[in-house]
Amino acid sequence: ENGADVDKASCFDGATPLFIASCGGHVTCVTALLEHGADVDKCRTDNGGTPLFIASQLGHVDCVRLLIENGADVETMVAGAAPLHIACERGNVDCARLL
Repeated sequence: ENGADVDKASCFDGATPLFIASCGGHVTCVTALLEHGADVDKCRTDNGGTPLFIASQLGHVDCVRLLIENGADVETMVAGAAPLHIACERGNVDCARLL
């Protein structure tokens, strides 16, 4: 509401607010950031992970759903793995089904 950049990366590791909210499974924050134009595929600068990748990795199915509904690229690779690969590796069946 006051003009903060929703895609500003942190100076610590390059994570965007959407990445951080997705990592924590904070659906309300993810929703608010998307409503204010956050880029669903903005990558972290240290490893290239996307919000969808981290949410899939950690089993945050509601975040995964929101990100996909808002156009997240389900094929973006991180260290040779797509979100589906990491969801399966971690046993996150509901995330895998969505992907």
